[in-house]
Amino acid sequence: MAPEEALSIATITFKGVKEIASFLAIVGTGGLLLFSWVRAGSAHFLRERVWALFGGSKEFHDPYLNEQWMKVRDLEAARYKTGIHFQCRKKAAETFAWLDAHDVPLDDLLKGARYFDPSEILVRDPQLKAKCIASWLSTGVLLLIMTVFIAFSLSSYALLTVKKTDTAVWTDGETAKSWDFRSWKADAKSCKDGNAPIQNEHDKKVICELITTDTKAFIEKSLSSQKYVGALSAVFLMLIVVFILRSLNQARAAQRVYEKTTYSQPIQLDLNLS
Repeated sequence: MAPEEALSIATITFKGVKEIASFLAIVGTGGLLLFSWVRAGSAHFLRERVWALFGGSKEFHDPYLNEQWMKVRDLEAARYKTGIHFQCRKKAAETFAWLDAHDVPLDDLLKGARYFDPSEILVRDPQLKAKCIASWLSTGVLLLIMTVFIAFSLSSYALLTVKKTDTAVWTDGETAKSWDFRSWKADAKSCKDGNAPIQNEHDKKVICELITTDTKAFIEKSLSSQKYVGALSAVFLMLIVVFILRSLNQARAAQRVYEKTTYSQPIQLDLNLS
């Protein structure tokens, strides 16, 4: 039996997630296409796939046009593979020459590519100390919140709310507690005796119904949804933590390249012209 005046916060949230799941799949697909578009700096490759899908030729009959189109594709591929938005093929070539001059491996630059300015061909100062402080503070806060969600998913008490007053209450079907676990506590005996320490009469009626009638199935369903919501929220926060730490590693990689290219002279190439 489920009381008509009580709602499970977790169940409502979980139902909402399930209802938008198909929409999220569409958004995810669109997001991947948008990511490819933004990373490559253009959508030529997408238009080419659509053109080929409808039977269009991938190549020109004119060799000169093919050569020019391959240059466009090379630039697009360089942008996508490196994550660096070169304005032209010349800037890409100059960047590779700059790496050779400073003896910096391409892989090191790619790890901190977000700090590289392809127009000036230099690595911006990643402000590593400030980045470290902000990253570790954010990680600490997120891990703390994650602990709360894990505790929420493992709790034997279901978090419910009274429809009319939006009062939050924790209950396991035998006892009920205030949202903060400290303001009040009620059980079947105090409800039957009329001594439940709940000030609002409507809240008292609904909450006492929860713990004096057979609501086992309702509580179990609420707890099940609560576990899913808590676990999904913890996983989502963990992904954010991973993103933050990845961003910090990128800043560290950029710092190494920044120091190597800013505080050292380029390697002099020994050209034997005699």
